[in-house]
Amino acid sequence: MFTVAAAAALVSTGTVLYVSPSGNDSWSGSSRSYVSGGTGPLKTIQAAADKLALGSGGGEIVLLSGRHVLDSTVMLGPDVSGTSSYPTVIRADSADVVVAGSEELSNWRALEFGDLGFLPTEARSQILYHDLGDWGSSLPERTHQTWNYRIGTKMVYPTVYQNGDLLTEARWPNQGYTQVTSVDADNEPGKPRFRGNLDGMRTPAGAEGVWLIGGINHRKWVQYHEPLKFADPATGRVELDLPLPHHLDGARQPEAGQWPGRFYITNSAYELDAPGEYFIDRVNNRLYLYPEAGDANIAIATATGPLFQMDDTSWVELEGFTLEGGQSDGVVMNNAFDCGVTNLTVQAIAGQGAIINGGAANTIQDSTFREIGEGGVIASGGDQMKLQHSQHLISNCLFDEVGQMVSFYRPGVFLKGAGTTVQQSTIRGHSHAAIIFDGAEHVMDSLLIEDVCREAGDSSAIYGWADILSQGNVISRSVIRGVRSQVNSRYPIYGVYLDGSRSGTRLDSVLFEDCDTAINTGSGFGTLIDGIGLDNCTRGVMVQSHAGLYDEAADARDKGAQYNPWTKYTQLQNLLSGYKPWNLSVTTLIVDGVTQPIVRYDSDQTRVSIEDPTNLSDVEGSGSGTGDTGDTGDTGTGDTGDTGDTGTGDTGDTGDTGDTGTGDTGDTGDTGTGDTGGTDGGGKIGKGGKGGGLGLGHDKTEKGGGKGGKMTRSQSPLSAFRPQTLGHTAYASEPGGATMLEALGLDNVQIGSTRG
Repeated sequence: MFTVAAAAALVSTGTVLYVSPSGNDSWSGSSRSYVSGGTGPLKTIQAAADKLALGSGGGEIVLLSGRHVLDSTVMLGPDVSGTSSYPTVIRADSADVVVAGSEELSNWRALEFGDLGFLPTEARSQILYHDLGDWGSSLPERTHQTWNYRIGTKMVYPTVYQNGDLLTEARWPNQGYTQVTSVDADNEPGKPRFRGNLDGMRTPAGAEGVWLIGGINHRKWVQYHEPLKFADPATGRVELDLPLPHHLDGARQPEAGQWPGRFYITNSAYELDAPGEYFIDRVNNRLYLYPEAGDANIAIATATGPLFQMDDTSWVELEGFTLEGGQSDGVVMNNAFDCGVTNLTVQAIAGQGAIINGGAANTIQDSTFREIGEGGVIASGGDQMKLQHSQHLISNCLFDEVGQMVSFYRPGVFLKGAGTTVQQSTIRGHSHAAIIFDGAEHVMDSLLIEDVCREAGDSSAIYGWADILSQGNVISRSVIRGVRSQVNSRYPIYGVYLDGSRSGTRLDSVLFEDCDTAINTGSGFGTLIDGIGLDNCTRGVMVQSHAGLYDEAADARDKGAQYNPWTKYTQLQNLLSGYKPWNLSVTTLIVDGVTQPIVRYDSDQTRVSIEDPTNLSDVEGSGSGTGDTGDTGDTGTGDTGDTGDTGTGDTGDTGDTGDTGTGDTGDTGDTGTGDTGGTDGGGKIGKGGKGGGLGLGHDKTEKGGGKGGKMTRSQSPLSAFRPQTLGHTAYASEPGGATMLEALGLDNVQIGSTRG
């Protein structure tokens, strides 16, 4: 797999070409500045790539200081491929290098007398306009957008940004949504007719070019972009004519009542009344802008395709610059091998930050994705049916405020196929899920996820939809916090949501802080909760029953479960043979040293029972008693296996020799004062003392420290970290809490508070 250090050491012996915003494509590219004759830097990256393709493979394209504006996609084909010894690197020479698919705008003017006279005087005094000329009429028209879970049609409309921050088309209301208040008698499928609360909306009835965004019924997990036929603020009447083929979609039929539909309108000059809003007048080819405070560094996206596209390339790396602007995606890799993105800042992109389609062993590392119109990274590759791993790696990245234009089902990271790893990364500030994963044997490790699902119901920080062949996915050593419902929805949100028949997922050492419900697992099987901590969570684990799991067995067999690699998943083989194992296995589930109840729900969301978590005899593979068990034996009140595993959450491998009593543990560990024995600490230890607190099943909780494992809401378990900083800094209230954090695999553990 590509490493930057190796590249930097090796490419110096290959071809080196220089590109400067003030260069010339007729020059040689062999020098940083113009010398004489034809010797000087090139002007465009594409010219450098084409020249490099004429060589023997490998080399370096150095981007000199300044703003490199792209007229079209930089296309990199197999002829620019490098090798493991001599890779091809396109890198920045200085920190101020920007590669942009946009045009900076100047010559701003104040409004002329009477222009936009329907706006408040205060707003008019701040609004500027820019004449786009003939170029304005060529801007793309807005496209209709569906909610398709697996990425539907791409949203397209002109994007404007200021200082790297995406601006907002003029909208009402300025924040949030208004609601459906009633459904009119003439409502019909394909032609919604309803009333909404339009108090304060200035857009008059019959205004052209206005769009409606949102979901007009109770489903708070969908978002549509619809052309608005009619909206009358005087009566609240709203009319839509839904385009084919989606006009009969039930989610597009209006509903009021307890969980009413919600929406906002956009692309209306009448609503241009807040900083950061803009409106494009296509009749007069003018861009109107209410700028944000500060320097008015304004640009409008011009590039209609990806800024960089790699097709069938090997050993090509983009490194060290800012990539911004454009109507489409940032970087697209199609069937690339050992290629990568390193230390890039990708911002103000209308589409996806980066897409990996197929190939193998591609990396996205040490990079920041911020202010992205759709999602951060889509990574697909490998073969789920054959369990062949893509070996793609997303590492040490920051995803901040993605999904700015299409908010739902455009996560920070979308994993598909098999065998991709996302690790040591932060995902925050999103209306919907942080990670969505399809496929099998992906690893999600050492993540901080916070402040997501802002506008969603029936969603989660990490989400996986129905698939009984989704075996071997792991979520480990991570912190998920601040995931609470912020909308009026009949459907809650969760830390991790294994929806429908999603199966075979393991959660290992995950801390949930300040969440409504930590985990919801549906009708799948083989879910393993192997050490989680809950701090200020309303509910620990919710088990649902969705219809149709076992109807999928034959379909799964047809799709490839007969491949030899699948024989390692015994429960899947049992299922395909007609045996129906129970969904959940819990080995460590601890809240402040006390085991959390499991709440089970049936398919209509009604509560069935709350089991005593110390008696899991009806859970496949579990024993009974007041302590946890190993694979073959029952335990007593805090006894452990041979290696001294303790607590109501930990399990030993054999579980048949643990001693019982008042705090004595297995063969190697004594308790009674808060100390734990063996190598796997954590949890409540017999009757001796609450050592270990929120121990999470790792091998560092040798001392429990009494009740020190407890963390209150005022402490933050993991501080946000910069994408260039490897590892994490963790905070705890007491030494026992620090021990718990070390058990999560976090380094730089400190005692103290990060919240006031």
